Amino acid sequence: MFYKEIIMKTIWRVYQSVFVLTLVLLTMGCAKPEAEQKTQEVIELKLGTKMAENYIESVAVKRFIELVEEKSTGNIKIVPYFGEVLGNSKIQLENTMSGSQDFYVESYTFFANYVPEFRVHSLPYLFGNNEQYQKFLLGPIQKAMEEDLKELNLRILNEKKNWLRGPFRVLASKKPVRSLDDVAGLKLRMPDSPVSIKTWTTLGANVSIIPFSETYLALQQGMVDGLTTTVTATVSNKLAEITKHITITHEYQQQMAIVMNEERFQSLSDEYKKILIDSCNEAGELNTQLISQRGEEVVEELKEQYDANVYEIDLTPFIDKVAEVHVEFEEEGFLPAGLLERIKESVD
Repeated sequence: MFYKEIIMKTIWRVYQSVFVLTLVLLTMGCAKPEAEQKTQEVIELKLGTKMAENYIESVAVKRFIELVEEKSTGNIKIVPYFGEVLGNSKIQLENTMSGSQDFYVESYTFFANYVPEFRVHSLPYLFGNNEQYQKFLLGPIQKAMEEDLKELNLRILNEKKNWLRGPFRVLASKKPVRSLDDVAGLKLRMPDSPVSIKTWTTLGANVSIIPFSETYLALQQGMVDGLTTTVTATVSNKLAEITKHITITHEYQQQMAIVMNEERFQSLSDEYKKILIDSCNEAGELNTQLISQRGEEVVEELKEQYDANVYEIDLTPFIDKVAEVHVEFEEEGFLPAGLLERIKESVD
């Protein structure tokens, strides 16, 4: 009996030990490494644009933000600031260079103050249509220009070059412009763009540099008679309430670029870099679809809802006149000699 009791106690102790050891092993197997247990830190990025939140292009910007958050399962959050809340184009571009904001959304022409070759993006009548312009954007000349931007700590994210803007440009004025003669003496608002200023001064206008966010008030107060802009902006910014004369100019083609601080981009994992680029390209497809559709609608809206006059005129005198600007820019060293010819050859 005594030995039987000892044997039973021994078996019980062995059972207890095995049970405890099994429990410990199970606990260790289920436990995650400390690094995995921690909630991954959310990366918050700041995006600025001059566009109002109700712009058609802003729909695609918001979609870009949504896609990044979805694809990163909430680990990247982009906070948008619309309508020049973070400053004008110059301020926001320099903020992006310094890293005090992470993204800026703007057309390519606004990089011209930092890489002079970008002046070609607002050079009038250089490209015949949006297809030629996109071909240029995807080509080697543009890629070399973007490498120069990286030296300034800026990276263009939209690799597919599918963020169409416009979809075409107009001259919106208080006075009818049906010919080149009507431009003479016209007081026009311009951005701080040497190409635009030179172009419209050559065409005979009196140019004033005014931030886009202040343009409506400038028109109201009579500081300017009109402005050049995209056809969609005449409605989204209610400019057509004052400028009842809309002349289709097709002055130059436009796309938007989502530009990011290069150091910030390089600090991210390869997975997150790909998410940003893929999301940008995907949102660009939506943008081009929406802007193309809106371009067809807005002309009728201008006529019916704003009682505006829309003019389609012979642009040959404009094209012939600005050919002087093309020549002068290369002669004066404003553009590298031979650049325009190389561009034309690359898109033909």
